[in-house]
Order: sequence, then C-alpha cells, then structure tokens
Amino acid sequence: TNRATMSSLVTPAVTSTSTPLSAASSSTADRCSALYSECTKKLREIAHLEGISGLLGWDEMVMLPSGSGGSRGDQKAALAGVLYDKKTDKELGQQLDELRQEVGGGVGGGVLNQVQSAVVRDAYKEYVRTTAIPKELAQKIASLETTAYEAWVEARKTANFAAFAPSLQEWVDVNRERAAF
Repeated sequence: TNRATMSSLVTPAVTSTSTPLSAASSSTADRCSALYSECTKKLREIAHLEGISGLLGWDEMVMLPSGSGGSRGDQKAALAGVLYDKKTDKELGQQLDELRQEVGGGVGGGVLNQVQSAVVRDAYKEYVRTTAIPKELAQKIASLETTAYEAWVEARKTANFAAFAPSLQEWVDVNRERAAF
C-alpha cells in the first residue's frame, strides 16, 4: 500500500550513509542536501501518522467493541484531515518540485543518489495524487472505511448481505467521486 511504500522509501534514504555524488557544484549539492533533509523530515512525520492510521484500522478489525464504529470513524476522519494537510502542504510540494527539477525528474543529475532520487520522485507523485482530491473527500473515505467495515461484519454474521448493499453503494459512489478528480 501507499503507507508501506512511503515509509519504506523515506526511511532507507534518510538512514543511508551514502553521500550525494560530487558532479554538481558544492553549493548546489549543499542546498539540495539541506532541502532533501527538510523534505524527508516532513515525509517521516507523514509516514508515522500513516502508521497510526494503520493501527487504528487494525484495532478496528481486531479489538474494537461492537457499536464503537461511529467514534472510530470520527477518529479516522480527523486523522485523515491532519494527514491531508501535511501531505498537501504547499511548502512540501515546492520543495519536492525543486528537488525533482534539480535531479532531472528522477534521473539523478549527480546531486542525489538513486535512492534519494526515487524518494523525491515517488513523494512528488503522491503529492500530486493527494492534492487532486479535496480534504473533505479524504475524510469521507476514512470515515466510510469504518462504517462500511462495521456493516460488512454485521452482514457476514447474519448472512444478510443485502444489509451491506448501501455501504457498498457508498463505496462505489465515493470512488466515482474520487475518479472524477
């Protein structure tokens, strides 16, 4: 998933001991290194918040008491709003775009190593994808995950899958809405 991908891409690049290639001027390399460091700090925070979101989802499926879905849906929607704000931060987008241009759209350009270039490329794609939808839709999707899951669990228990049909229709509708952006 995106959460796993973003986390696995950011962490190795940040903890890597490799140094940028010296083909670029020292000042450009220093500027890009500082910019990359700022970006990865923000991306790590996003990855940590996505981890929290994943834990909320896991807890919902494994431990959440019956009837608590409304509250959990509100929690997930609130967290989705915070994540949306961080993922669509204009400064982050500008930094990623500057780094992307500096490395020639991900080719390397001698400023960042291959892993760092891949982090910039993928983070920029995620930024563009996330900014394409409104915050309210991101929150609606997060909340719907919980209400639809709760409806599915109940439908499965009672073998009444018609009871899940409204939630399934909401998923179809929300995905059509997302596709329109």
